[in-house]
Amino acid sequence: MAAAAVAAIASVTVAASSSVVELTPKNFKEVVDGSKDVLVKFYAPWCGHCKNMAEDYEKLAEGYKHSEDIVIAEVNADDHRDLGTKFGVQGFPTLKFFSKGEDVKTPIDYSSGRDLDSLSAFVQEKTGVAARIKKP
Repeated sequence: MAAAAVAAIASVTVAASSSVVELTPKNFKEVVDGSKDVLVKFYAPWCGHCKNMAEDYEKLAEGYKHSEDIVIAEVNADDHRDLGTKFGVQGFPTLKFFSKGEDVKTPIDYSSGRDLDSLSAFVQEKTGVAARIKKP
């Protein structure tokens, strides 16, 4: 039983240390309000493609921590289907870019690669800000 408690605490610690902002119906409008550029990944925990891109997406979020005007976020659209439906999500992962100063009801669909280079190039193209990616 103690091992289970330690494992639960460890998983919370890992999740809490993520640079990716976890969006829910409670905080979505606060984060995606038009005051910042926000890239949102709509995902499902069981989705293989989502799992495969998780590490690069985390690196992308780390690379943009220096910018107060850019948020890298994600929505568990399996748990929060209403958010996925609202933005026309029909498959996983689906990425949408909400531009600063634009109507949050009409995000830009992301349709490029799921790798770190493609993701960072897209965000830089849309924002003019380069990611500070730590190379291994």
